[in-house]
Amino acid sequence: MLAKDIMTGHAAQCTPHTSLRDAAALMVDHECGCLPVAKDFDPGSEIIGMVTDRDLVCRVVAEGLDPVMSTVWLAMTMPAETVHDDATVEECVQRLRHRQVDCLVVVDRKGCCCGIISMGDIARQRSLFKPDDGTTGVPTQMLAPTAGTRSDRLVSARSSSNRLPAIRSPSSPPGHAER
Repeated sequence: MLAKDIMTGHAAQCTPHTSLRDAAALMVDHECGCLPVAKDFDPGSEIIGMVTDRDLVCRVVAEGLDPVMSTVWLAMTMPAETVHDDATVEECVQRLRHRQVDCLVVVDRKGCCCGIISMGDIARQRSLFKPDDGTTGVPTQMLAPTAGTRSDRLVSARSSSNRLPAIRSPSSPPGHAER
């Protein structure tokens, strides 16, 4: 089975210039937790990043930014993790695990966004193909944690002087010069 067979098509998109409030409203309207960020609204525009509901909480709310005046540029992750529409589901699972992300932007051979594939899409696909022997149909290595137990991966909080900045500098976002 391929990514294009299980992806969520017609993904809502935004640009780096979209306000954070509008991005959150798009997520609510489209019942999704992430938006690909395109360089501009032209059809076939390059996908340059991703903004998630978690980005909005951790990078915006926690920093006290004004969601009406601030733009997606301040919260998005660059570059977006992408996968071609003809990638296998197993390749998607491996990419999600390796990159430790919850969703991938599915692109066609031209590099245009044609959908999103998330852990939820994969879980739904896997649940449709349960074998008759009562097992989940998911290979054991996909169920096993990648490194120890969850508590082994917890780290203590660092002082704020050692933290990486959570927010991008407010320099001009990509595509700004074209406006």
